[in-house]
Amino acid sequence: MKTVKRIKENVDKNNVEVLKNLSQHHVNNAFHAFRFGAHSECGIHGACLSDLLHFLLLGLFPRFKEEFFEHVGPTSQAAKNINNLVKVCGRLCARQSDRDMPKTNFARGLLKGGKIMGKEYSGVLLLLATVLQSGKGSNLLLKGNGSKFKGNGVLKNWQMMAETLLEWEAFLKLEEVDMQVVKRLNLKHKHLMHLCANVIKRDKGMGMKFVKFHAILHLFDDILAHGMPMNYDTGAKESHHKIMKILAKLTQKDMKNFDIQTAMRHIEFLLLELANAEMEGLRIWEYFDGLDLWHPTDEAHDDMDNDDNTPNDGVEIPNHGVNDMDDAEAPSAKTGGSTMRVWRAIDGSMQCAFLNGYKPRNTVIMDRDYLAFLLKVQQKCLPHVHNFVPIKSEHHRKGDVFRGHPDYRGHGEWHDWALFDWGNYGDLPGETWSFVDLTALPDGVSLDIDGVVVNKGTHAVIESTTYVEDDDGAFESGLFTKIRKEVLAQNLDGSMRYRKFYLADVEGIVRPACVVPDINEDDKLLYYEVRPRSQWSDNFKSWLMDTHKAFKEVVEELMAQDMATSASDSDSDSSTSSTDDDT
Repeated sequence: MKTVKRIKENVDKNNVEVLKNLSQHHVNNAFHAFRFGAHSECGIHGACLSDLLHFLLLGLFPRFKEEFFEHVGPTSQAAKNINNLVKVCGRLCARQSDRDMPKTNFARGLLKGGKIMGKEYSGVLLLLATVLQSGKGSNLLLKGNGSKFKGNGVLKNWQMMAETLLEWEAFLKLEEVDMQVVKRLNLKHKHLMHLCANVIKRDKGMGMKFVKFHAILHLFDDILAHGMPMNYDTGAKESHHKIMKILAKLTQKDMKNFDIQTAMRHIEFLLLELANAEMEGLRIWEYFDGLDLWHPTDEAHDDMDNDDNTPNDGVEIPNHGVNDMDDAEAPSAKTGGSTMRVWRAIDGSMQCAFLNGYKPRNTVIMDRDYLAFLLKVQQKCLPHVHNFVPIKSEHHRKGDVFRGHPDYRGHGEWHDWALFDWGNYGDLPGETWSFVDLTALPDGVSLDIDGVVVNKGTHAVIESTTYVEDDDGAFESGLFTKIRKEVLAQNLDGSMRYRKFYLADVEGIVRPACVVPDINEDDKLLYYEVRPRSQWSDNFKSWLMDTHKAFKEVVEELMAQDMATSASDSDSDSSTSSTDDDT
């Protein structure tokens, strides 16, 4: 580490060559007279920290994206196909009930896209990890002309690196971490650098010898001295500049008046905000009035859902304990959105219509298996309800929104995924198509819908899935879990022939889920469940505390490949010899 004492001594002794080797100029540094913390003797040389925004999101992640397309071949047809696949995956990852996922919908893709903000590079890396995991992406990378992914294990290594970087970023954004875990960073950061350097094998410019990659070595000391990187991240401060950029665009852009006009626009914006607040009754001079007089009332809990979950026979649907809660503890739930009605016409055809004014912009073709299932549910309910069963498109609970709509706002189908508790069968992801309101059923009445016993309450119409074990030799992903959608019948080409639907109690929703199709040419029923972003840091913690024999094996394999390549190159060129020093 560069210390004030070391640099100052060489400056006083005019050791220009020594200073040059340390990348220092022969100048009297005025900051050497100031003290920057008592944790080290580095002074000013240790006071300039590497923040997440510029060091990681705008430093390392963009280079990894560039090197990915360098491996594909930036001007090849494979790169264009990969970029198209990135745009498709981005749209699929965007419409999810799990709203915690980073932004992935980039209209122009990643190859020659527009400006990408620093906080959006998490989504860029997630897209690359999704493409590397998908069957279509793997085929394009392995078969592209000039692609560097054709080597033994290269694809798996890139998958591991992309996921490790995402988990690392999530770990660095934690507010607090046990000291026992932090102490493991000193060695594991070197492992991480070794992994990135051997997988990327960057040969442009200075290779991997750039400052932001080297800064990983100093990150451990910075965390010990100043806490987790979110304590000294500049992202929040940088966001204050955004409003000034908007204001600057509203000026005449004349250099003589640019500053004053930007300031005037700022004052006008602030005055408009104050005026708008006053019109809404939020007077700034009454801000503190009455704050200590407010008390919660029981009125907020009058609309709580207290549906009965009576034990039943057939497939075991667990009682999720709603009735055991006090009214104040019961989760608020609301089912709404567009209301649909289904019926069978005189000619035997299946018909449907929306009741609350929804008018599709384009012709919407409803799935026949879906309509047939809804008619079956309605037929079962007729002896008890004597009316049409309300079918809704949205369900809100605990701050989460789940949608199932055939043409949401005229932009096509929207089917959110969620994790459902199926009792003895465990938690399984399901794709929601709509929500059936069966609250009009009499108490104690149960319906048998395709082997699933349904009680009074609100239920989601879903397509369920099962977890699939990875093939031997496949990369064991920490972010993606392979699942297969259940169907009644499948075509020879692997596509779906007849869909299989279930009614699942909305009280059995465990959490939102992010699920994307595998986009596989062989099996069109494969999907990947993306692990919640809040759990990515747990993967990295496990990696920190583990001995990681698997990682050592990967590194040894990479080094063996390098040695084999070097040996073959030296054998092919008989006119070149190496000295002991070169070796």
